[in-house]
Amino acid sequence: MSGVSQAIDSAPHIRNAPCQFGWDWAPKLPSIGIWKDIRLEGRSAAGLGDVYLRQGHYPDGAVTVRADVRVEASGDGELDAVLTVTPPDEGAAYEARSRIVDDGATLKVRIEEPRLWWPNGYGMQNLYDVVVVLEAEGRPIDRREYKLALRTAKLRQEDDEWGTSFTFIVNGVPIFAKGSNWIPADSFVTRTSDEHLKKLITDAAASHQNMLRVWGGGLYEEERFYDLCDKYWVLVWQDFLFSCSIFPLDEPSFHENVRIKVEENIKRLRHRASLALWCGNNEMEWFWETRGWPSSTPTPPTGPVRHRRTRRSATLTASAGAMPTSGTCGTAARPSVRTTKAFHGS
Repeated sequence: MSGVSQAIDSAPHIRNAPCQFGWDWAPKLPSIGIWKDIRLEGRSAAGLGDVYLRQGHYPDGAVTVRADVRVEASGDGELDAVLTVTPPDEGAAYEARSRIVDDGATLKVRIEEPRLWWPNGYGMQNLYDVVVVLEAEGRPIDRREYKLALRTAKLRQEDDEWGTSFTFIVNGVPIFAKGSNWIPADSFVTRTSDEHLKKLITDAAASHQNMLRVWGGGLYEEERFYDLCDKYWVLVWQDFLFSCSIFPLDEPSFHENVRIKVEENIKRLRHRASLALWCGNNEMEWFWETRGWPSSTPTPPTGPVRHRRTRRSATLTASAGAMPTSGTCGTAARPSVRTTKAFHGS
């Protein structure tokens, strides 16, 4: 199965970080086994399932924070959900309460004078504390806590004299993106300390970077990485973990594994202040067009699979942009290879 020439054969069949099997910069050190915390949870009562935080930004400057809550129910007792949003200055909190009906509820608060979050160099980093509590007869039985930034972010792509523009817009302001391509901080992922990771992110911010692109040949990073990016004003371009290879997406079991992992990570990260873009893969369409990958391969990355992946991200998250691949050769109607190679730092 085609991949980078430095990698171990058949690596695309295994959903480890692609670079662990060898890259032009990486040794062949594939990991094995469980390397993060794992636990088994049991419940005697209901618990929170999915919590989806959304924002509404209005012409008068007000912002609404909405929580769509799904409950994993157990028993027939009455359940309530409570949403509490506390501003960065620890002023008066905003609260909403709703009865759980058909295992779900929607809660919403309105903030008249919001304190917005801005990327590095454009303003302040303001993070609200958000708590969602599930109650049974007035007694708390489960809770989720989040740091939430009030901001809008989108990717603007419009035809121009060079091909297609590529501009990130945050809170209505075009951002001049300056940053780096982020690969795993160590070939042995468990060796990265909190101190080392913090130094890498704060060094990026201190050198006036405002975006890190989490490369598709690496990992979906841990919470501590995104915590630091949220805190130090650094936007994140998040690739899905497919890079420079032909993957067996025609195999139903592999495709289902991919679907589950994509959905889990979208739900895990979609509330993040730093998350600016989901990107379907690294260089796979470009390789298809320029490296002579066989046309007989059943699932070229230019086909429907890459679009389903980015459509899935658009369906499950409304706070970040989405694009199918980096770089892209565009279409016959909108060729963009000249501009897109710059999109991911090539």
